[in-house]
Amino acid sequence: MAELMQLNDNRLLVITSFGGGYVPAKNVVETLDYLELYVNGVNHPDSIISVIKQISTIIGFKNKLLLFSEDARFDFDKD
Repeated sequence: MAELMQLNDNRLLVITSFGGGYVPAKNVVETLDYLELYVNGVNHPDSIISVIKQISTIIGFKNKLLLFSEDARFDFDKD
């Protein structure tokens, strides 16, 4: 259904978002125009790097934007 969405004969971009540390399924990656991943709950940068590496191996990911949203840090007042 997402692939069929149009407005005035123009295909609408398709996006969905996922929680921290989650790698979307291949069929989702192939369908989306870009990926938005939240990093809330991710406590170490290596976890984000791991997600990037896993997503980049998915065939349908090539030439798509990967956007990370929200700051993975918390307890800013304790710095």
